[in-house]
Amino acid sequence: MSSLQKAPKLFFNDFLPLTKRSDLTQVIPEGKSLKNSHPLGLGQKLVVDNRLFGVRSIIIGIFISIITLPFVFAESKTDSLQQLLNDAATDTAKINILNKMCSELTGINNKNALKYGEQAKALSEKISYDKGLAQSFFNIGSVYKDIGEYNKSLEFNLKSMELREALKDKKDIAESLVNTGLVYKELNSFEKSLEYLSKAQALAEKIHDLNSMANACNGLGSLYLKFKNYNQALIHYMKSLDIRESLGVKKDIATTLNNLGMVNKEYSNFPLAIEYYKKSLSISKTIHDQKNIANTLNLMGGTSWDMKQYGDAIEYYMESLKIREEIGNKKDIASSFNNIGNVFKNVNNNIKALEYYQKALEIRRELKDETHTAQTLNDIGSIYWKMKKYDPALKYYKDALKIRRNTGDKISIAQSLKNIGIVYKELHMYESALDSYRKALSIFEDVGDNKNISHVSNYMGKTYMELKEYKKAEQFFFKSLSISERGYFKEGIASSALNLGELYIKAHRMKDAIKYYELALSIAKVTNQKDILVKVYDTLEDLYADQSDYKKAWIYNKLYSMVKDGIVEDEGNIKIADVQVKMVTYKKEKEIDEKQKELKYRESELKKEKLIRYFLIGGFIGILIILTLVYMQYKIKKRSNKLLAMQKKEIEKQAVALEFANNELTVKNTQITDSITYAKLIQDAILLPEKNIRNYLPESFIFYKPRDIVSGDFYWLFQEDNKIFFAVADCTGHGVPGGFMSMIGYTLLNTIVKEKKVFNPSKILDKLNAGVYLTLNQNESKQDDGMDITICCIDTDAKQVHIALANQAAFIVQEGEMITIKGDIYSIGGIFSSRTKVDFVTHTFDIKNDTMLYMFTDGMMDQIGEEENTVPAGRQEKFGITQFENLLYKSHNLPICAQYDAIHSAFLNWKGSKRQIDDILIVGIKLG
Repeated sequence: MSSLQKAPKLFFNDFLPLTKRSDLTQVIPEGKSLKNSHPLGLGQKLVVDNRLFGVRSIIIGIFISIITLPFVFAESKTDSLQQLLNDAATDTAKINILNKMCSELTGINNKNALKYGEQAKALSEKISYDKGLAQSFFNIGSVYKDIGEYNKSLEFNLKSMELREALKDKKDIAESLVNTGLVYKELNSFEKSLEYLSKAQALAEKIHDLNSMANACNGLGSLYLKFKNYNQALIHYMKSLDIRESLGVKKDIATTLNNLGMVNKEYSNFPLAIEYYKKSLSISKTIHDQKNIANTLNLMGGTSWDMKQYGDAIEYYMESLKIREEIGNKKDIASSFNNIGNVFKNVNNNIKALEYYQKALEIRRELKDETHTAQTLNDIGSIYWKMKKYDPALKYYKDALKIRRNTGDKISIAQSLKNIGIVYKELHMYESALDSYRKALSIFEDVGDNKNISHVSNYMGKTYMELKEYKKAEQFFFKSLSISERGYFKEGIASSALNLGELYIKAHRMKDAIKYYELALSIAKVTNQKDILVKVYDTLEDLYADQSDYKKAWIYNKLYSMVKDGIVEDEGNIKIADVQVKMVTYKKEKEIDEKQKELKYRESELKKEKLIRYFLIGGFIGILIILTLVYMQYKIKKRSNKLLAMQKKEIEKQAVALEFANNELTVKNTQITDSITYAKLIQDAILLPEKNIRNYLPESFIFYKPRDIVSGDFYWLFQEDNKIFFAVADCTGHGVPGGFMSMIGYTLLNTIVKEKKVFNPSKILDKLNAGVYLTLNQNESKQDDGMDITICCIDTDAKQVHIALANQAAFIVQEGEMITIKGDIYSIGGIFSSRTKVDFVTHTFDIKNDTMLYMFTDGMMDQIGEEENTVPAGRQEKFGITQFENLLYKSHNLPICAQYDAIHSAFLNWKGSKRQIDDILIVGIKLG
């Protein structure tokens, strides 16, 4: 057995991160400096604008045609390689050029690359040119590797290597060994990949081929990176960079810099990762390597994503996508779509995440890229899991598992089994969950993935705990804790300790529970795991209170409140990040659409130019006659032409000035509209979608029609145990001013009800009135803005609804009778409310069968109707309270969706062609 065959196996407990900058210097060759090893500069592209032929351009073109007629009929040349191919005198020369064309187009236009590779192969076989045939096999294998068809790629690479070994061309053999090793890496065959890449490295060193040596080192770095041995990955990438810098091939240097960035990202050394990416980006720009520019931007997006800088991440991902779409490489485009989906998932925008995942899935299925298709299916499954839609989540996880079993990717198979187990547990299918966990655990133990062994052991312990098999649960929690402590997986230690604490509470072993909760607390403080901190503080408060240690209980109560406030702030930051991501995506998508339109427009103009050129040639003789006549009239019209030219110049000046003014107005209008649209995105981000509200109030409708882009009317919902709170508010003004007031109202309601736990509707209005007065500083500003609002509390246990109203009314329909609930005469906020003692009243009603509650603002009642709808004709008549009350009463027995349609139809019929004068909000809730 050779020494290569005895290569040591890779164990996950050897994958120790470099925690100090000094560790990095141990693997950088002495005397080498990345910073000064080569100059980096930014290149610029030459942009050529195509302009339309005007009348003057046609005349000039005619004169040029007279002089240069022989050149008009000459055929335009294609790129230099195509021309060389046409001029090639021998078949051998043609094969070499075809192989070169295949190589140049790989990764840019794989369809054409494959075509040229196949042509080179066919011609090589025809004339028995083995060297050219070996190269064509190698190139075709590279194309299949790039599009993800790894089995086909392996087939052609092995054929290439067989021919090259027969030809005894050691340099080419080393090249084939590297490529074959990289294909085995993609096929998740670590041992085979290591074997071929190690052979390539040994052969390259033997023949002193620096380029192959660098490629082999880079390949080994990629292999170790994939299998999480980051120390070895870093060593091999640094060695590759050292060689490539000595060779000076900028494209290869940029690739290795990207790889070093990836390793440092895995070490969470984000600043150094970004530094490597920026150096790579600078080099790629100088050589106009668009593919690597896109790859680097994509990697920078991934690092920003890891740093939770979602706005930056989406910027990088969208810029990368734009370049990739220009190149047309579908595999890379799909990768960008998937990454953008990941960002939306992290800002809890599940709908947008699914949209981008589906785009990625469509392309990956078209390309038959099984590995990445499984990845996207898994991502889609995780979205449905987050949404608690467990049936579709299970389907997507199982689809991913089926593909992963076909590809033989053991680690990914285990990940899918783990995910499936999690869903089964949520569905209370505990035996199925345990079966999936056991299979996943067996694989993770086989490959030595200690971190995942810890995770799965925890999941199994929690499942046994729900089955009340506490002994087994304890065994798995201790197993997880032991492995996490050995590898110092901080998150694993905290999770295991938390689970043990929960287990011992169930077993009434309170001292043991406190011990493990405090262990979880010590780790969670270091890792800043706020979800664990909140749970631990809350539980420890109860445990110490039960032991009459009220001092400690009080301390943990205060700590709980502080961390809870931080979580609320984090949730707010996530919502803001979601709006940022939406806005960046909106702008980038718009930019991409405009680019595509511009490309279509240019194609159209090129066709026009071609037609004009043919017209010039075809009508050449006739135009000569016309020109002769024009020249004869030239002297006669000379004076009048001068006058016309002056007039034309003046008109052109005025046209330019007018166009400039128009453009300025368009830009300002666009800026204003974009700002208001951005404000709407913020408002939409805080208002729950109607389908989500139906999760709390299944039989309800919301008729919501803002007058402008942004609305002054808003609704608000919150649930606490058996109580559901719902508010309908009409803020002073509409559009942007009303929108600002709605944001203040929404935030104050969250503070009063969610955080301060004020549950009496009249007390909520008292607090809201004071909050608006203080927020707007109305004592000094004399600013009189505020809001009219109705808030109800639906107590599902007591079967009662409590409602308070500020300058609004509401209706309840019970047993065929419509009851009008008149609110207090005071609005929320404003100078009058602040000067008068305001005591809002809570009205209470029992919930009976088929009780309907209607809350609304005054927008519908104030709407002016079409003249033919009013009485007497010609008067400007409002819809009014009486007509509105009759409309609700007549439709209250209809299904909820039919009630919505009745209101919508009545509004449209009444308004007709009249302008909507105010924001409209009507909410109907069936309570019993």
